This record gives sequence, C-alpha cells and structure tokens, in this order.
Amino acid sequence: MVDAVGNLAKILEISLKIKAAVGTVKLNRRVCLQTRDRANRLSYILSFLSNTDNRDHPVIRPTLIAFEEILVQALDLVTSCQERTFVSNLFKANDLCKKLDRVNNDISHLLLEANFALLCVPLGTIRFVGPTPQEDGTVAESGSINICVGIHMDAALSSSRFRIFSLSELKCATNNFSANSIIGKPGHATVYKGEFSDGLVVAIKRFDDPETQALVFRVQLQHGNVVHCLGYCHEDSQDMVVEEYTPNGTLSDIIKGLSEQLDWSSAFKIIRGIAEGVAYLHSNCVIHLNLKPTNIVFDPDMNPKICDFETSKILNQDVTEQETPELVGTLGYIPPEYIVDGIISLKSDVFSFGVLLLYIINRMIKAELDKHLIVWAWKVREAQRMNVLFEPLLLDECQLKQLERVMDIGLLCAQEVPTERPTMEHVLEMLKSKHYKENIPTPKIPGFVKNIKTRSEQTD
Repeated sequence: MVDAVGNLAKILEISLKIKAAVGTVKLNRRVCLQTRDRANRLSYILSFLSNTDNRDHPVIRPTLIAFEEILVQALDLVTSCQERTFVSNLFKANDLCKKLDRVNNDISHLLLEANFALLCVPLGTIRFVGPTPQEDGTVAESGSINICVGIHMDAALSSSRFRIFSLSELKCATNNFSANSIIGKPGHATVYKGEFSDGLVVAIKRFDDPETQALVFRVQLQHGNVVHCLGYCHEDSQDMVVEEYTPNGTLSDIIKGLSEQLDWSSAFKIIRGIAEGVAYLHSNCVIHLNLKPTNIVFDPDMNPKICDFETSKILNQDVTEQETPELVGTLGYIPPEYIVDGIISLKSDVFSFGVLLLYIINRMIKAELDKHLIVWAWKVREAQRMNVLFEPLLLDECQLKQLERVMDIGLLCAQEVPTERPTMEHVLEMLKSKHYKENIPTPKIPGFVKNIKTRSEQTD
C-alpha cells in the first residue's frame, strides 16, 4: 500500500523547493520558470486531495508516485542551474536545458493524468492564479483571484439591457435571504429562489465574498439553451445577479435521481440542447470555461440550459486564443492546453463538451466510474461490443448506430490537440445529420490516454 498522505506531502514540499530555487537560477531561466509554473499548478491541484478521503483511490495512487519521482528530477536540474558556468562549459548549460525540457514534458503529461484521475473524486470548481507574464519576459506573482469576466456592475448601471433590482426587493422576495430559500451553492456564491409580489419567480445569485465584485457580460445572452440574466443588484457593497428560475434541477441531480436508466431519446435531446447553447455562446465569442453536469439546469419543459458564467471569458473577435495565469474550472473537464500552459480558446469548451457528452452516455448504463470518461470511452470503442454494453436499454439498430456516432463525436471533441477538435458549429451539423452511417473524422487516441494506460499496466 502506497503512503498517499506522505507521498502528497513530499510532492507539495518539493514544489515549494522548486519555486524557491528558481528565484536564484543563473542558467536556463526561461525553462526553469516553466518548470516552476507547472509545479505550481500541480501542487495547487493536488492540494485539493489533502482535504478528501480519496487519496488512496486506485486511480490516484500511481499518479502521486510518478509525480514525486519527476519533481525530484526537476528540483535537481533547477538547482544545477543556480551554478554559473564558464564559456568553455556551455555544453553543460545546454545539456541541462534539454533535460529540463524533457522533465517539463513529463510534468505536462502527469498534469493531465492528475486532471483526469481527479474526475473520479468530485472536488468542485478550482480557482487558481499563477505568475503573471511581464513585458520583459519575466513573471510576477499574483495573489488575487478574478472569479468573473465581463464589466463591473457600476459600469453597467446605466445599461437599459438589464433591470436594476433594489436590495429591499430581493430581501422581500427571499424572506430576507432565509435558509429555506437556498437552492444551490455554486463556487463563491449562494443561489436563492425568490418570488416577487407580481408572481415572478427568479433565481438570485448572491456572492459570498463582499470584496468580490460580481460582473456581468458585455453581451446580453438570449437563447433557449442558456439561462437568461434578468438583472442585478449593486447596493450596500453587495453584488447579486438575478436570473430566470429553472425548477427542474441540474443534469447531475436528474441523472442521480433516476430510479431507471436514462433512455437514449432523452439523452440525445439533452446532448443536442447543450450543443446548441455552447454554439450560441461561441457565436458571441464567449468561452464558458466550466461546462459540467451541475452547470446544466432544466426549465419547466425539461429543456437543458447552460448556467454559471462566473468563470467565463469573452474573446475579442480577432483573437482565437489567449494565455492567462488563471486556472478555473472543474478537474476532469479542463482541456490539456489550459491546465498545462494556461491557453484558452473556443476549443476549450469543445473539449469540456466532449467530456460532458461522454458523461451522459456513461450514466445511461450507470457504469462504475473508476477511470476517466475518455479512457472509458476508448475502451468501449476498442472492444466493439456496444450492442452488449447497451443491451439493457433495448435500443433498436438505428438508435445504436446513432449512439455509436455520438460517442465518436464526444471523442473528437476531447482530442488532446485543439486544432483536431471540431468547432461547435460542426458538432451541431454532425448531431443533426439523419444519416448515421455518414462518415465523420476518425478520433485519435490522445497521448494522455496512452500514458495513463501504460502507467496503469506498469503498476498492476
């Protein structure tokens, strides 16, 4: 039995040593900074495990062992870069640089393993701000966390697009924000059900940290698969957002609450509705950045709607991607390029959508989730026994072909390289196609899936 607690403590200790050592390196500063940044992200992600009882999870143990080994190598190399060499010994500096590059590559792969392994251990939304790039190419530490993106409340007060609610109105609607009115606690907020005197029922999101300014979008989102923001309140240092009320819970609630298996026609309707919503967001240059089951809610007609935009970003129309020191989202749904290098784009949501799609299919048969959804889907695909796996659902041949196609679409969305993922517009075209035998691109097995499989075989 691996001592997971001790292993985790060593990893966090080594990460701190790397951070301290990088401050005084004289050689290969750029690559050393990259080592530090990835070690920072790693230690932050793994710190979530210290407060859970899942440190001995069979999926997590191999990852912890591998991380300790590679970080010990990284610390040795960074420490060696503290020594200035003479011109005649520049070969040593170049050799160290190549070794650090290889170590950084290994850390990247392990970061992905941690991200996906921890999908089996629900930890909620993570929020991390790493070093901020400076104009001279160096980095400065940042201690603040920006949990929303858009424009400040006070800058939007004059906007006619949103209704301005008074604090007294919201107190009255929620019986002074009573505990009985609470319907959820996503991230850094509490959501209340409110009812106004005119009968209007709403959801009121009240941010827990009074020093955190709530932000609203520069674009007003109005789509049948996106929760509609009705207005806001900015009064007495309190920031609240008022949204439409969705009475039928979240996707996670619905799937967990089903006494029977989710039928395919209902699952497909949900998948297609979510895809419509994400495609609409992307048409407005909005990246959600936290697509997951608890952020999909249902209206009275059981229409799926995307909610919780507190971590979202808006790209300029001429920008396809951007780098950010922030890391926000839910482990397992965060795309590789974001968790490793802080790069976000519309393809970030495409990846998360792919994982969410595979989650819905997995939950249809209530398969035990002891591995990441992408790994599970690849094993199902490789086995070519979907007719046996989904037999209890009593699918006809046409439905089974459609399900196989949709699973391939999910794997395409979850490709490791962003350029190999389809756009959401293309995803919709593939989902809407009536010709289930029509060819779609063949998904490739992602590199991180190969690494996970290899490491699992080595530890068996």
